Amino acid sequence: MFISRRASAGAILAALVMAGGCGSGDDDRADEPQAPESPGPPSVSEPPEGKTELRGVVRPGVEPGCLLLSVNGTDYLLLGRDQDDDAVLRPGATVVVRGEPAEGQVTTCQQGTPFQVEESHPG
Repeated sequence: MFISRRASAGAILAALVMAGGCGSGDDDRADEPQAPESPGPPSVSEPPEGKTELRGVVRPGVEPGCLLLSVNGTDYLLLGRDQDDDAVLRPGATVVVRGEPAEGQVTTCQQGTPFQVEESHPG
C-alpha cells in the first residue's frame, strides 16, 4: 500500500490539531462563570442541642421590620434578631436559623408562628 507524504503530513497535522483541544479542560473552564448552587428546599430539623433549626428564604412581613421564614407551609416570624443577624436575615436571603418556637409570644407583626432566633447564618 502506498501513501503519499502529503496525505501523511495532512493526517499528522489533523491529529495534532485535534489532540491540542483534548487536554484536561481545567484551564479552559477557569474563565467560565460557575452556576450558583441551588439553595435546596426549605426544611426543619432538630439539632443535637434540642433546638429547632429552620432553613429557607427570608421574606418581609406585612408590618415594617417583620421578617418571615416559610418552611413546609408554615410561616415563622423571626424574633430576637440582633445587629449581626440583620446582615444575614434580609429579604431574599437563603438562611439557616437555630432557636425555639415561641408560640405564646405576643407580637405586632400579626402573622406567622413566633420563632426566637438564637443563631443565624447563610444557608
